[in-house]
Amino acid sequence: MNFKQKLLIKIKLKRYRFYVLSIICGSLVAILDITNNNFMPGYKKCVKKITLPVKKSMNELVGSIRVIFNTCNVNNIQLLLENKNLKARILELENKNKELIKQCKYERLSKRMTFQVLGFEQNIFKSSLLTEATDELKPGYVATTIDGLVGLVTDVSSGIAQILTITDRRFSVPVKTKSNVHIIMTGNDCNMLTASVIQQSNRFTANIKIGDVLYTSGEGGIFPCGIPIAKVTKNRPIIVAQPIVNIDRLEFVKIMKPTLSIG
Repeated sequence: MNFKQKLLIKIKLKRYRFYVLSIICGSLVAILDITNNNFMPGYKKCVKKITLPVKKSMNELVGSIRVIFNTCNVNNIQLLLENKNLKARILELENKNKELIKQCKYERLSKRMTFQVLGFEQNIFKSSLLTEATDELKPGYVATTIDGLVGLVTDVSSGIAQILTITDRRFSVPVKTKSNVHIIMTGNDCNMLTASVIQQSNRFTANIKIGDVLYTSGEGGIFPCGIPIAKVTKNRPIIVAQPIVNIDRLEFVKIMKPTLSIG
């Protein structure tokens, strides 16, 4: 071991001794300070004078951080609520968009002809419309408006078509709800539609609620799928629905061929 190495070892030993003595002295001072309140009062005052501005600044800094944190927390809660409301609004708009897309498909795919309504007859025996007609019209064609289903063409002669409306007791149509509950609704000659007693016993009808809109299901191969028909006004003890279209106030109807799927 040369001289230089020995010198480095001595320096390190002195440093270690200094660190150990500093720790011991610091510990003794701390113990005396805790056990004796009158220990080195001048030293305490000096330390307090030095540390007081630092402590004050630190308290102000901590207070500012707390204010910023609380403000951020409140803003974060507000943003979460706004985000939740926006998600609900987006879902609502998406559902409306789906309905509009369905209606657009309905308008685009169904080659419908528009005819003027000549008369409306409703009594306890029947509910029917009389409209203009052309040679293209045939019994079995479907009558609608932009709002929903009107009925079914039953007779065409001498330039006049007779339409059996959806409220006629002879009229039945397979329908479904948005929750995909399928039932058959029948007219009751009182400007309403009702479900049969047999279908009232179906356990799935329990999911039909007041305010639900009924659409054609496309079953049976006559009515296109997705045409609005009626809105449920009563679901106990029997399901009753009011037509979406005011049939007695119609001036024009659109008539198209049956079995045209728009789903």
